[in-house]
Amino acid sequence: MYEKALERAAPDARAEHQLGRLNGLLQEILPVNRFYAAKLGTLPYDLGWDGFRSLPFTRKAELVEDQALAPPFGTPCRPVPVKPKFVPTPPGTRLPPLRDPFTYDPGRRREFEARAAAGSAHVLYARSPGGAVVTAERVVRFRRQVDAVAKDAGVDANLLEALVFLESAGRDDAVAPQGLEGAAGLTQIVAQTGQDLLGMHVDVGRSARLTRRLDRARSERQAERLRRMRRAVDERFDPAKALAATGRYLKIAEQKFGSEEFAFVSYHMGMGNLDGVLRAYAGGDVPDGLRYAQVYFDSSPTRHADAWSRLAGLGDDSSNYLWKLYAARDIMRLYRTDPHDLQTMNRLGMDLHRVGRLRQAVKTFEKIEQEAAYGGIGPR
Repeated sequence: MYEKALERAAPDARAEHQLGRLNGLLQEILPVNRFYAAKLGTLPYDLGWDGFRSLPFTRKAELVEDQALAPPFGTPCRPVPVKPKFVPTPPGTRLPPLRDPFTYDPGRRREFEARAAAGSAHVLYARSPGGAVVTAERVVRFRRQVDAVAKDAGVDANLLEALVFLESAGRDDAVAPQGLEGAAGLTQIVAQTGQDLLGMHVDVGRSARLTRRLDRARSERQAERLRRMRRAVDERFDPAKALAATGRYLKIAEQKFGSEEFAFVSYHMGMGNLDGVLRAYAGGDVPDGLRYAQVYFDSSPTRHADAWSRLAGLGDDSSNYLWKLYAARDIMRLYRTDPHDLQTMNRLGMDLHRVGRLRQAVKTFEKIEQEAAYGGIGPR
């Protein structure tokens, strides 16, 4: 990378900069690469020029031997532990690197999670059908069933209840924009997943025909009869069976990942996608005790870039799903313990959403006025 100031720096300054870059590379490589960790041993945090001169060369024959012992790519890497990130100081100075205040710190995991949940909550307050309070009233009706399923699946009942809040806002007839082939029901189960993985009876064709008839129902009595018929051919619309199927999914996912947290993350992200993210972050097998907060906050374009790219590439906001679950759990807690505070938060969240939409409208109008002033819009 060309840096004008560095190219014009004195030779000694350039040499110090290069040594600093080497030290940074060693700090990244040695914790993860067992081959070089065994070859180089324990090095000082700040390797000087004498230490640099004593570093052994690596011969091609050593790499070939290592690949033969652990095909196809050689000795696998260990996951990178979280280390304090440092802001580099200008070339030529002797100031120590400054610790980056935005780096992820495992000791502050709960704080990171709480702030992420708080930052995601406004969407739930603003977009939950009828508002967060009305949605909580719908969701709480299923609490007894949620408790039973959570106990059987061995998962947190409060998180399972939050999943119902987030997925369908407590509406057992909810259908995703993709239609019945996509997600439907109280826990928004995709048709193929319900059939192939969860053993549900899902006849999409008959369900679609009954849904069309339900839209044209002339009385509540007729509508209820059609709902019963639809629940029989598409179990996703049966709240008890949908919750039980979701419990089975979470149980399968927890067995796969060894983590309840990852099981809930995978509910929206998908097991395959999450497995890819975790392996990209860990550099291979996923270690016990890894937390999603570490993967999420410790990945960036310059650190665990593959994991960051996978998370950023999920266009459906799957990477933030856990934070929204925590936000929904907090809403349900307020509904039970402090309804007045929930009402206040609900009004504030909806007001902020309206202000945001108003600001966007003003920006759009100003852009149109600017384009018109420069002849971009107007009579031809």
